[in-house]
Amino acid sequence: MTREAKSWWKRALLAHEVPMDETQSHAVVQKLRLLEPWGLPAGAALVAPPAAGLPAAIAARLAPPYAVLQTPTAVAYKQWPIAHWRTLVAALLERGLQVVLTGAPSEADRAVVTAVKADHDEGDGRLVDAAGALDLGQVGTLLRGCAVYIGGDTSITHLAAACDVAVVALYGPINPRYFGPWPPNPTLDVPYVAHALVQHVGNTTVLQGSPPCVPCDRAGCLDRNDSASVCLMTLAPERVVAEVDRVLEGARAATMAR
Repeated sequence: MTREAKSWWKRALLAHEVPMDETQSHAVVQKLRLLEPWGLPAGAALVAPPAAGLPAAIAARLAPPYAVLQTPTAVAYKQWPIAHWRTLVAALLERGLQVVLTGAPSEADRAVVTAVKADHDEGDGRLVDAAGALDLGQVGTLLRGCAVYIGGDTSITHLAAACDVAVVALYGPINPRYFGPWPPNPTLDVPYVAHALVQHVGNTTVLQGSPPCVPCDRAGCLDRNDSASVCLMTLAPERVVAEVDRVLEGARAATMAR
């Protein structure tokens, strides 16, 4: 059924409509276009929640420089494999970074975080499990102090971009042109293309898989929430580590230039 036939009665009630177009626009621009009758703004500033004090037990354990990793995702088809996360954690620790794991207090998130940290002893202070211990304002505080953030297509990745820290976002089947992390204070130009192995927008990097079907905009290879995504399974940890190295080298160079 065509769009015209499917929703004619709904559109008849509207004075202004914005067609959904996930291939050409971004969700932010699409929503702002609802304001067109009153004038479309020239830009969109993403504002993170106000910073909130960290719990004393978490604050006392932080030892910068640290990396924040949001390892769980809400649905399986956005989940980078646990084995890949474990490889990444080991590489970050080798580089002298403390690793802080975030997540919700849900059973599903706790299971992912527990599996990711299984190879490491929290007693030495190099790995901090903060999953379920922070609200959004506190996560924002944690993010603002990190050397780098790595996460999948999750709300915390968008929060990290809003905090304007170094972000490495791991995208699978979802089109970043439509739903990539929106950078702070941009114009309304769409910041991403649908597919590129690496995209840099301000402090945010989006990494995507190499299969020709990327992005399919489906719920994984089986098109359901519990499906795996080959594009994420084949997104090698070495690519993520290389991007982290680039971020760290850039930070070192900026410090030396001051």
